[in-house]
Amino acid sequence: MTRPKPARTARGAQYDAGIAGMPPLTMIAPNYCRAIRLLMAALAVAAAMVAAASADSTADALRRAAGLARMEAFADAVAALPPLTGLTREHLVPLGDAAKALQLEQPAAASRLYAAMRRLDPGAAAPRVALEALWTRSPAPPAIEPDDLPLLPVQAETTRLPAGASMPEAHITTLSVKPFLASEPATEPRSGETFPRRTAVYSGRSLRFIVYDGPWLPASRAAQVGRLLGALSVASDHLLGASSRAGYPYSVWLSNRGKPGAEQWGGGIVIHAAAAERSDLEWARELAHEWGHAVIPGVGGFNRPEAWANGDLGERMFVPALQEYGWQSAWSNGLDASPYVARAVAPLRDAFARTGPVPRLLADSSEAGFRHFLGAALYIRSAYGDALLAEALGDMDSGSSAGFMAAFARAVGRRAEVTVHRVPGAAGARPICFAAAGSYTLIGLPTQARRLPALEAGWTMLNWDGPLTVRKGAGQGGNDHGCTLQIRAPRAHRQQ
Repeated sequence: MTRPKPARTARGAQYDAGIAGMPPLTMIAPNYCRAIRLLMAALAVAAAMVAAASADSTADALRRAAGLARMEAFADAVAALPPLTGLTREHLVPLGDAAKALQLEQPAAASRLYAAMRRLDPGAAAPRVALEALWTRSPAPPAIEPDDLPLLPVQAETTRLPAGASMPEAHITTLSVKPFLASEPATEPRSGETFPRRTAVYSGRSLRFIVYDGPWLPASRAAQVGRLLGALSVASDHLLGASSRAGYPYSVWLSNRGKPGAEQWGGGIVIHAAAAERSDLEWARELAHEWGHAVIPGVGGFNRPEAWANGDLGERMFVPALQEYGWQSAWSNGLDASPYVARAVAPLRDAFARTGPVPRLLADSSEAGFRHFLGAALYIRSAYGDALLAEALGDMDSGSSAGFMAAFARAVGRRAEVTVHRVPGAAGARPICFAAAGSYTLIGLPTQARRLPALEAGWTMLNWDGPLTVRKGAGQGGNDHGCTLQIRAPRAHRQQ
C-alpha cells in the first residue's frame, strides 16, 4: 500500500521556487570555471610579487653588507648577510660584490658567497678563481659549511666519530688545497723553517688546527695527524670543560729538522723529525702529550723528568679516552691503547690507590713527586669522575701538587653528595676524601665495614665494593639507608 505524499511546508515551497528560478547548470559551469581561472591567475600574480619582493630584499641585504664591508665594519657586514636560500641568477652580481668586499677580513663569509655563486652558475670562472685564491692564502677560513665542500678547491675528508655513553657524535673534517694549486709557503716563527703545504682541521664547522708539512712526508700524513688532533681536542673539551685552556686555532708544524720529539709553545706544536719512524701509538702519545701542555692547567715545580706535569697527564687522560669513547678510527690504522694503559696509567693510579696522598711526596720536586701527582689525578679520574678532576685543575690556587689536592677537596666540599667508584686492582682499603668535619651518610659500604673508628677530615682509607655514595648529613640508619659517620676537624685545625 502506497503512503500518501506529505504536504509541502511553506519553507519547502520557498526552496522549490528558488530552485526553479535558478539557471540551468550548463549556464553556471562556464561562469564558475572562469571565476576559478581568474582566482588562480590572481594567486600567481601575488606569488610573483612576493618572490620579487623577496629577491629585492635579498639583493638589498647583499648590497648593504658590501657597503658595510667597504666602510671596514666587517662584523656588521657579516651580520647583515641574508640567508643564502631561494637565490636566482639575478643575485650573482650582489653576491660577487659582497664576497669581494669581505674576502680579506672575513674569508669564511666570502667563501660561502663564492660557493653560492658557483651553485647558480657552475661554469663561471670568476667565483672558481676567487675561491682558489682564497684557499691558497693562509690562514684557512675559521668556519666552513659542509654543503659547500664539493664547491671548494680542496680535498675534503670527514671522519665520523660515533656517539658513546657520555659523548655525542663528532665530525672531524680535514681540508687540504688540491695539488694543482700552490699554497703560499708558511714559516715556523722560531726556527724559520718553511712549509709549502697546509691542511685545515675542523670539528663540525669550526677551525681547530692548521697542520703544516712538506714533501718530506707522505701527502696523507698531515690529514692523519689532523684527524687525531681533532679527536683529541673534542675529547679534551669534554674532559676539561671550562677548565680547558684551549685557544683555537692551533698551528701544528710537522718539521723535517731535529731529532724525533715534540714541543708545545704559545699557540703552536712542533713535531721534530716528523718523517722518522713512529708507531701508531707513539704518534698518539706524542700528540696527546703536547696537547696536554696546551690545554690542561699547569702543575709544575718539578726538576725531573720535566718541569710541568700537564703534558704527561694529558697523554694519560686523552689516549685512553679515545678508546673509552670508541674513537680508535681517529687514526687511520686504528689505535689500541690497552698496552699503553697497562704500562703508563694503571701503575701510577694503583700506587696512589694503595696509599692516598703522601705529604712528603706532595712536596717532592723529584720524579717521585711527579709520579705521585700523576697517580693522584688518575685515581681521582677513575674514582670520582672527569667533572671533579676538571674542577680541581681549574680551581688551583697554586700550580703545585699540594695546590691541586687542596682544590680537589674544595670541589668535593661544594657538593652535597658524591659517588666514589672502587678503582680495580688489589683488594684492600682505598682512599676517600672527606672535605670537612661533620656528619656523613655512606650508602654502599658493606655491613662488616661499618664499625669505623673516629676519622679526621681529609683523606682516609675505607674498604668497599662497587659504587659508594657519600652524602652530607646523618641518614636514618639500617641497610637500606647506609651508615652515619662522624668526621672531626683535623687536629692542627682544632689546636688553632
